[in-house]
Amino acid sequence: MPAWSSRCHREWKAAASSPRRADWRGRVTLHFDRLAGDAPVNACAPEIYAALLRSRAASREIEYGERTIVGVNRFQSDDQPIELLQIDETSSRRQTAKLAALRARRDNGKVQRTLDGLRRAAEGTENTMPFLLDAVRAYATLGEICDALRGVFGTYQETSHI
Repeated sequence: MPAWSSRCHREWKAAASSPRRADWRGRVTLHFDRLAGDAPVNACAPEIYAALLRSRAASREIEYGERTIVGVNRFQSDDQPIELLQIDETSSRRQTAKLAALRARRDNGKVQRTLDGLRRAAEGTENTMPFLLDAVRAYATLGEICDALRGVFGTYQETSHI
């Protein structure tokens, strides 16, 4: 890394930790203070200028078709936009009523027993498919089945890498 680049990074890191950067207006003020001739902008000038040139070159390449961006400068579709499905409140209320009726008429004790069996199978090394089928035959809902499995396996959380 060139000396001016590492110096630029150190200067901006120091400026970012400044208490003046606490709010949006502070950042704008800090930005204009730095443009007035302080060290960080002078140290970063070659880096900023090089980034600006790269940006302009990339824009020109896209605009003149030298670089292909699918859907932007090539392979654009003339089709009409796809109409999105809109679900109104009446269907939601109707489905909620059907779910309540299902839960009222099924044997909730049997559902709980099948879900407990599914949980035990998932905790061990048994094949869970027979237990899943038993839960479905007992009219366990998909949400109840997923909750039972989620209790054993947890929920996947993607880790962000910066």
